[in-house]
Amino acid sequence: MAKQSTNAPAGKQSNTNEAAYIFTDALKAHGDDEAKVFALKIGAAFDERVQFEISRKASGSADMPKVKKLNSYRGKLALPSMAKVLMELKISEMFINTRQGKETDGDRFNIYAIDKVIDFVRALAGQQKLSNAHNVAIAKSMLIFEENGKTFTGEMAMCAASDKIRSQNPDAKLLRRHNVDKSTAGTQASSTLNALMALGLVKNTGTKRAATYVFANTNQAKAFKELLQAV
Repeated sequence: MAKQSTNAPAGKQSNTNEAAYIFTDALKAHGDDEAKVFALKIGAAFDERVQFEISRKASGSADMPKVKKLNSYRGKLALPSMAKVLMELKISEMFINTRQGKETDGDRFNIYAIDKVIDFVRALAGQQKLSNAHNVAIAKSMLIFEENGKTFTGEMAMCAASDKIRSQNPDAKLLRRHNVDKSTAGTQASSTLNALMALGLVKNTGTKRAATYVFANTNQAKAFKELLQAV
């Protein structure tokens, strides 16, 4: 297996037998012009999402505060530096418009999850450490569970989001817990996990009702886990 690293500040591993995979070096392999083009595609995906949300006004379901947030998120994600991260993760910009159900006029990719995607992407770009407390609690807890050979479920994700939730699972003592009110723990947990899955860093190996979350077996996910070591 090749050495994995996101480089500073994420830490690194060594293996003298094979060439290293260093996330920040991998980002440099993506040309600036290519990144600018992809950033424009990200911006266009946000424009499409904004128009979709505005179009719902006719049915009385338009959420204009959501439109304002989307415009703000466009300014944060539709940048060449952020585009390079999505390119290295091999993620299409169209995740922003993913339908959440079969209905063509139904909800799209969760607005809170987009915000959390931005936090993860900024960290992977080396611009900052993870700053969203729920992202930290849930992703770090996943890493701890993996290191201890434990199963990370939806219940454990909610418990990581809120230390107000009591669990009969003895593994809960391993969690890195945040202190949000338990009434919002489900929303916070699902949006963080949806962000991680949209980026291809985590997958659900269980079912929708009985989810089991694991890190993807990719160089990118391994580099992300190194980043978490420093959190």
